[in-house]
Amino acid sequence: MFTTDTCFVTLKDHKADFRNSPKCRLINPAKNQIGRVSKTILETVINDMKRKACLNLWKSTKDVIEWFKVLRHEHKPKFIKFDIVEFYPSITASLLTRAINFAKLHADISEEDLNIIMHSKNSLLFSEGSAWEKKDGRFDVTMGSYDGAETCELVGLYLLHKINQFVPANQIGLYRDDGLAIIPNATGHRVDQIRKRIIQIFKDEGLKITVEPNLRIADFLDITMNLENGKYSPFKKPNSTLLYVKPPT
Repeated sequence: MFTTDTCFVTLKDHKADFRNSPKCRLINPAKNQIGRVSKTILETVINDMKRKACLNLWKSTKDVIEWFKVLRHEHKPKFIKFDIVEFYPSITASLLTRAINFAKLHADISEEDLNIIMHSKNSLLFSEGSAWEKKDGRFDVTMGSYDGAETCELVGLYLLHKINQFVPANQIGLYRDDGLAIIPNATGHRVDQIRKRIIQIFKDEGLKITVEPNLRIADFLDITMNLENGKYSPFKKPNSTLLYVKPPT
């Protein structure tokens, strides 16, 4: 069962070179109601996976700060920062299936759970009174769906597991589509080799990423972390609006 709310787009006017190459994000509020059930299932699975597999799937800035405090004094460390390009719409049915098969190693997922998770990805767009579906079928992880964030987190855990073959789990983490690693003893050659292997893992899964290697200072979420002095401070993205709260008198 779907709601029939009309889809719309938002412009990514905070991106570099927006004037010459404008990008937009499709928002589909026509939610598949079974996504509510899928969200609950996925939350339980993700919590079990994080605990048993010891993977850094961050939920907040506080989680990132605690991680940074532990690793900031490593010997000659460097950051590698990466961003998964168009993560939500790039998740295919086969990629989600591989992520679920990995999750089964750490959490109980019944056949009924699996059917609910996959069925919740059936998606339709509604515009001007008509229903539309993607050319390659109804499977889609949509922005604004009930379980979209949890689906991305599940796939993110699977990707972290693959990266852990050459970057230890405690040195790397993900927040949705944003990733960050601290590499100790970071020579230029070593960091470049890790960069290439990370890119290849995502490419093998049909995903594209942008990577910034060899950073001593990294802006991540809403903080700036500095490996030169071990300090961190608030970070404000360009074009973001400051909100002021008037204290009670």
